[in-house]
Amino acid sequence: MILVSCSDSSDKKKDHSDIKVKYVTKAEYGDKWAFTFDDGLISCIKKGVFIADGRTLIKYPLTGLGMTYMRNGMVPAQPLENVWLPNPKNPGAKINVNPFIDEGLKLCK
Repeated sequence: MILVSCSDSSDKKKDHSDIKVKYVTKAEYGDKWAFTFDDGLISCIKKGVFIADGRTLIKYPLTGLGMTYMRNGMVPAQPLENVWLPNPKNPGAKINVNPFIDEGLKLCK
């Protein structure tokens, strides 16, 4: 597990002091992995939770606040639906992302 906290006081317009990140992999989550990519970075950005593709670093919102930030252009991100896997055990449903949201909310504290 890797935890990262960013702080750069030299640029007041882009204050990243409240961004925290956790690296996660498909291998550690197994069948509960909910994304099309194999590893990612869960982040808390101003209390909004995101997951980023570990290879492309494209962010996807996991919470309502994250979606709001994406829609308002406050955080460059794409819709989660672009990478959210279907649940093979429940046709028409997606794999539960709550474990990833929970990890992100821990970072927000």
